[in-house]
Amino acid sequence: SCFFKSLPASIFVGALGFVFKLSGQWDKDAEYFFTHVLTNNSAYSSLSVLIGFLIIFRTQQSYNRFWDGAKYIKVMQAEIFSTGSNLMAFCRPSKAEPEKIKDFQCTLVRLLSLLHAVACAQLNGAGAQANLGAEVIDLQGLDAMTLNT
Repeated sequence: SCFFKSLPASIFVGALGFVFKLSGQWDKDAEYFFTHVLTNNSAYSSLSVLIGFLIIFRTQQSYNRFWDGAKYIKVMQAEIFSTGSNLMAFCRPSKAEPEKIKDFQCTLVRLLSLLHAVACAQLNGAGAQANLGAEVIDLQGLDAMTLNT
């Protein structure tokens, strides 16, 4: 949670404010500094506007990057689906044996499923160490020669 990450900084700032308040009450030079020098609000206003602008800009950039990434993932899924459906449709007018066509189609679906699982694992940062067994359609249905190529 972000609460625990920001807690040390907020405790430090609170303690610093407490020390400044006490020093302003006990020391006359510090009291003059806090009552006359720090009462000019233009510096605080400029700093607030600058920090607000930077926070809004960074948040907007992060938001846009997130939605661009989500859009590209959906485009990838749509392209994989389109590839699979086109290749299935191209099998229809084939003159090959129905058993070979069915084997080709099953292998195709398994390979496209494996492609999607590997792409998602790469995006998650898992890479080659990922356990893809749960995300792939019947990985055991692919023979060793197909997996090694």
